[in-house]
Amino acid sequence: MAKVNFEGMCTKPLIIPIGNWVLNTACRQLVEWEKAGINIPHISVNISPKQFHEKDFVETVSNIVEQNNINPSRIYLEITETVMMENQESMTAKINALRVLGFHISIDDFGTGYCSLGYLKNPVSYTHLRAHETLRYL
Repeated sequence: MAKVNFEGMCTKPLIIPIGNWVLNTACRQLVEWEKAGINIPHISVNISPKQFHEKDFVETVSNIVEQNNINPSRIYLEITETVMMENQESMTAKINALRVLGFHISIDDFGTGYCSLGYLKNPVSYTHLRAHETLRYL
């Protein structure tokens, strides 16, 4: 099922707990792989804009990773470009707080919305930029 379809099916009250469940499940799976002797250097987890904009998002993510005894540097949080365009002051503060804790930030599907390359000049530090496939035709 495509990510867009899944997110569209989730009602607003459910998207936050589902997002937290996904992160927790990914962390637990990483621990299970380690116990089985499988070395996975990091995992990436998509974060919905609604989840990202929760007031306690940084604390929630930090607690989930801490409860699973995982170093935050092994987690790539994938946010969409629309997150970059909304409430830049709050977005910058959250991303910087996550980076200080050790999380990696990945901008997912850049080029699918109205974001321009100018947003990349924002003083936010991101680890990875994944451009949408349609950008290769420009």
